[in-house]
Amino acid sequence: MKQLNKLELAVINKILIGHNKLQEQLHNINVKNREMTGVGFFTTLNISKMPLEETGNFKLNNVYAEIDGLQYGAGFLLYIKDGMLDMLEGYCYEDKWPNDFENFELKIKCNTPILHTTLK
Repeated sequence: MKQLNKLELAVINKILIGHNKLQEQLHNINVKNREMTGVGFFTTLNISKMPLEETGNFKLNNVYAEIDGLQYGAGFLLYIKDGMLDMLEGYCYEDKWPNDFENFELKIKCNTPILHTTLK
């Protein structure tokens, strides 16, 4: 199985600050599939089954990034399905997703809801 790349791992870690039970899943995570769209990516996650204390379907999206080559930066959505980390989506605004994203800075969005429920 593929491993998370540097950006994916950093984004997930930053998004999960304060979500201790979800953070525990990072010890058993790898990449099931990674799809590049030209303006971002979808990384489908594979988590070894473990006891769940958080349940439900929701998205976390309180992190954005300044990335070399992206004039307007990038945003991210972390999808939680049945209490498990399911997919990370990354997207940019009006740019093409760069091939090299070694230089980036993650930031927490202020005044943005960090929890979206109602995923089905």
